Amino acid sequence: MTILSKDKNASAQPNVLCDTCIEIINAAKDFVNGSSSIHLSEELIELERPIVAQYNVPDLQRSGLDGCHFCSIVSQSLVPVHSAEDVLSSSTLIVTIRMGVSRVNPPRYGSSTMPSLDVWLTEKDGTKGIKTNLPMITGSQAHTAEPEDACWSISTESDAMFNLAKEWLHDCVSAHKSCEEVRLTAISSSQSSFPEYLVCLSEDSLRLCHTESLHTRPSYLTLSHRWGESQIFTLTSHNLSSLLSDIPIQALPKTFQDAIKVTRRMGHSYIWIDSLCIIQDSREHWEKESAIMGDIYRGSAFTIAALGATNGDSGCFKTRNPLCFQPYIFEAGPGKLGYLSSRRERKSTQFTGYGPTVEPLHERAWVVQERVLSPRTLFYGSFDLYWECIEQDASATIGRGPSAIAGVKQALYQACNLTVSGAFDESYVAFWSWWRAIVTNYNPCGLTYGTDKLVAIRGIINLVESKTGMHNVAGMWKEYILSDISFQTYFGLLIDRQYVRRVAIRPLRGLGLA
Repeated sequence: MTILSKDKNASAQPNVLCDTCIEIINAAKDFVNGSSSIHLSEELIELERPIVAQYNVPDLQRSGLDGCHFCSIVSQSLVPVHSAEDVLSSSTLIVTIRMGVSRVNPPRYGSSTMPSLDVWLTEKDGTKGIKTNLPMITGSQAHTAEPEDACWSISTESDAMFNLAKEWLHDCVSAHKSCEEVRLTAISSSQSSFPEYLVCLSEDSLRLCHTESLHTRPSYLTLSHRWGESQIFTLTSHNLSSLLSDIPIQALPKTFQDAIKVTRRMGHSYIWIDSLCIIQDSREHWEKESAIMGDIYRGSAFTIAALGATNGDSGCFKTRNPLCFQPYIFEAGPGKLGYLSSRRERKSTQFTGYGPTVEPLHERAWVVQERVLSPRTLFYGSFDLYWECIEQDASATIGRGPSAIAGVKQALYQACNLTVSGAFDESYVAFWSWWRAIVTNYNPCGLTYGTDKLVAIRGIINLVESKTGMHNVAGMWKEYILSDISFQTYFGLLIDRQYVRRVAIRPLRGLGLA
């Protein structure tokens, strides 16, 4: 199956190779089985290591898009390509692949080295540019867990992706007590902390709904997105009455249309979207709804995050070459599996601010609060589908499981459930370890107006105040005000000796206001 298929349910076929790559893998098999004339050691200089293949960059990229698994992995490591528009058609660069060895520490499968492929991006005259190394892991244990069916989907709009998202949601709702506890815990004490308007979805139409006219408060989703430079369709005092009857879906930006499709496919009938549910030319209504915006996100079943969208016209759904992110698995010999390691996509939900590893949505500071306060978030990234709740992180590419790094949702949950004494003891260290995780996630992000620095995180601060009894002043915690304005102390805790040891001191900038 070509990666350029327009079928939203198309899947890539793993472990399919072009003719050139078949020769490379055969050479690799001979090498790992000791039947090759190639004998390498770590001391053998790179120029003496034999060349096993060379590709012109455009040919390599097109071969990956045509479905060659090996070409996809190699191109992802140096010259990523996920659409015909990404192909560097006029490039004269050459990709050179040499057989190599990599040191493994600690030793794996009884050896301190393993075969690898050294991949160089070179000019026609041989001038070397970027280099990477692709290990070839072999042995009886050299295999990965069975990937999700959705990992091979070319589009994040596929049925397989929706089925996977439903599994994540079902697992969380049925088994994660802390996630549902968070959803039911309001930030404010106001009984009216429910959105005044929701977008109501029927089978083939949608309209604005005044929630006071409903008999019960319905379950709803929320959308986290970037407005960008596109012209966003908005609710105003002039079109309010007409939108209560019908919202013309074709008038909505693509990101909104995609979010409505996600809402329907996930079995929900209501969604809250800021520009459609807050009267944009009414300061009174904006102030009223913005005051409970944290509660709106917190009370949603989950938030749809248009992670890879730069503006309203970008949409939630993306196409990608899934072969780039999965290892090529081959039979290295009798009873011996092997796989060629793939490179993970550099963009991640963990990074915020600016740079090549940051998704567009996570450049904006206001989004941090929407993410942290939501009990669950379904991220539609540039190349993957992600899930985040307090107890689990997951992606279509990598799978699911407890996060190796505590996420911001878990950080807020832990911070709010601490008994803080106000003294410089274990509770202080615990609180700051969790609060720092939130602040370091927030500080790199951008704001259109610098004066919004505290406003954009006010909902998080309000929640921490209400749950811990602490008080925040200008971004600093009153109970630890001397520490905040003068220094930050890192403590090493030796619980068995029952004392706290000061390790280091450095200036603290709080929320970047100092």
